[in-house]
Amino acid sequence: MILLDLIMPQIDGFTFMEQLKKKSPIIILSNLGQEEDKERAKQLGAVDYFVKSNTPIVEIIKKVQSSIK
Repeated sequence: MILLDLIMPQIDGFTFMEQLKKKSPIIILSNLGQEEDKERAKQLGAVDYFVKSNTPIVEIIKKVQSSIK
């Protein structure tokens, strides 16, 4: 399980996902909330997408726990 932001200093999250080739489940945690970003992440294999500023940490923890069972 990888919790991934899309905005990172050396490589963006989309490029990371393309290079990873869906080897691990990925949940996106980003403040990019545009539908095109969400759709691109899902196309690259993200199992879920959360906008950090709108999502309580408890919700993210529940998703992670249910994804690893």
